[in-house]
Amino acid sequence: MRTISITIDEELLRGIDRQARGARKTRSEMFRVALREWLAANRRRQAAAGDRAGYQKHPVRADEFGGLVAAQPFDEEWQR
Repeated sequence: MRTISITIDEELLRGIDRQARGARKTRSEMFRVALREWLAANRRRQAAAGDRAGYQKHPVRADEFGGLVAAQPFDEEWQR
């Protein structure tokens, strides 16, 4: 691990410290968790944007998945 220096406003720091105490984690652990979650969310946003761009470029045809749906076993219990 590496040590870094960041600048953060007092109100945000107080909130982080309060949450860290409640979670019995260090300030550093809180930052690591938050940054991992942000990176994961950003990857999901980028993937979704890529999917949207792909479907805009190549829209789904109305009949595109008909064969797949027809090939599925039908379960009458599911319909109830």
